Amino acid sequence: MVSVIPFPGGGEKICIRRGEYEVSVLTFGANLHSFSIADHDVVLGYESLDGYKGSTTHVGEVVGPCANRIKDARFVLDGIEYHLDKNDGNNNLHSGSKNFGQEMWEIAGKSDSSVTLSLISPEKGGFPGVHEVMVMYYLSEEGELTIDYSLTSTEKCPFSMTNHAYFNLSGSGDIRKHKLMIPAEKYIATDDELIPTDIVPVENTDFDFRKLTEIGARRNGKYDNAFVLSDDRALVLENDEYRLLMRTSAPAVQLYTGEFFKAEGKVKKNMEMAPFSGLCLESEYFPDFPNRGVFSGSYSIPGLVSKMTTTYKLERK
Repeated sequence: MVSVIPFPGGGEKICIRRGEYEVSVLTFGANLHSFSIADHDVVLGYESLDGYKGSTTHVGEVVGPCANRIKDARFVLDGIEYHLDKNDGNNNLHSGSKNFGQEMWEIAGKSDSSVTLSLISPEKGGFPGVHEVMVMYYLSEEGELTIDYSLTSTEKCPFSMTNHAYFNLSGSGDIRKHKLMIPAEKYIATDDELIPTDIVPVENTDFDFRKLTEIGARRNGKYDNAFVLSDDRALVLENDEYRLLMRTSAPAVQLYTGEFFKAEGKVKKNMEMAPFSGLCLESEYFPDFPNRGVFSGSYSIPGLVSKMTTTYKLERK
């Protein structure tokens, strides 16, 4: 069952309910507002638009056209140098003012189990081309949430969309007690500005999550790095009661454990937004790939559709 209601502050909230599972999505930012089983919500969010609009922590947003950081807020493509917004020190983060997650989307279609949102994003923030974007959220009866992203562009442009939801399987509290498994033999090391420096094996490092590992067991749980996924690409996040399984067509996932997370509006239900109260699993191409020829990346091509898919399955243990 799908219902559409006004969202306090502006836009609409679309609720998809299948048995004991429910997902809600906002037209602002194509935002993943909630994901619950038997009314137990594992996605952090706000009660009104005020918290999402201008958010510096990108809560629940569909980020695009290019997620993560681009060094020095510039890149060269086919001999042309493009200059982007410097919104993260000297660098560009999550597309700056071009970011799809700060726009009001339209409802393009819905069924008993899905909703499709659309956005036309003009050339902005230094990124070339007008973008037509579609995002479909589909919820199965088994509690599997699929997010399909598709994009067309009038110009060639870096393409790496993601969802920036903050998960907490307990609903609140410190996520460093959660356990995480990431099927990655390598991770992307970074400098002090979180710009990639090298692709490094995880073996014998604090970045080895190939087996279920408590997030806070190393580095005091501080992570903001991309992991290079294996062919299986199946991640597991769990606490004592719940498990979240994640699969993606993307080659990497950025793990951000919310070291600098903070509330920017009235938080929904009894949740909290504070350092380490939520973590992000951002499925994407490699950060700063437009500046690094050996990094896995993707570009929109005029006349072709660029696509990505990520699926989450929520279950009780």
